[in-house]
Amino acid sequence: MPVNDLRIAYLLQVHRDPRQLNRFIGQLSGDGNCDIYVHVDKKSAMPMIASGGNVRVLEESVDVRWGDISIVDATLCLLRSLKRSNRKYDFVCLRSGQDLLVRNGLSEYLNGNRGKIFMNAQRIGAGSPEACFWAIKWPGLARRRYDSFLHPMRILRAALIRLYGGGINLLPNRNKPPMDIYRGTQWFCLPGDVAQYVVDFIEDNPWYYDAFKDSLAPDEYFFQTLIMNSPPPVIIGSSPR
Repeated sequence: MPVNDLRIAYLLQVHRDPRQLNRFIGQLSGDGNCDIYVHVDKKSAMPMIASGGNVRVLEESVDVRWGDISIVDATLCLLRSLKRSNRKYDFVCLRSGQDLLVRNGLSEYLNGNRGKIFMNAQRIGAGSPEACFWAIKWPGLARRRYDSFLHPMRILRAALIRLYGGGINLLPNRNKPPMDIYRGTQWFCLPGDVAQYVVDFIEDNPWYYDAFKDSLAPDEYFFQTLIMNSPPPVIIGSSPR
């Protein structure tokens, strides 16, 4: 199919450096037929964002915190805004405002790989030490970033992880999902129908969100787990994982 028929939605999560963001938006706008949806962290002051035309800055804003479900919430805001637009896209790409394109040809590459899923996803067994990220109901203060290795919450987090690795879970997550868990990086590029499936599933199955809301760094497995446990029509033809 001709590349000019390819429609891409770029979902950007941003929190700083509007000059770099505007440069990235300019690159994306010049590389194919696309719309750009921007979520700005609630605690960030981001003046001079290039809006209008194919760029939509969301009015809804989440206070995004490291290691917390709020990172997932920001992505869901973008996906729901996409759904409300009633526009159909061949690909939906979640990116950071800190990104830049380093070479030309992204739209041509996606055009040659229609229907494929681009996402890191590695299965994590229930007995793996990494399972502590969702098997523990993490206290809110433990789901924060602390630069000092000696911060009490960082020490508590390390202690809970070590205990879990030894077979002791002091704070079990009673809502943990009854499915295989997959973990990867936060960013993805999905076919439009897969992105639609993700939004519809979460809206129709609130238990899934509840299973991750008290987990640690859920942005690394929330969407991966959902997609990799979805029916074959959703993941068929996806890229190698």
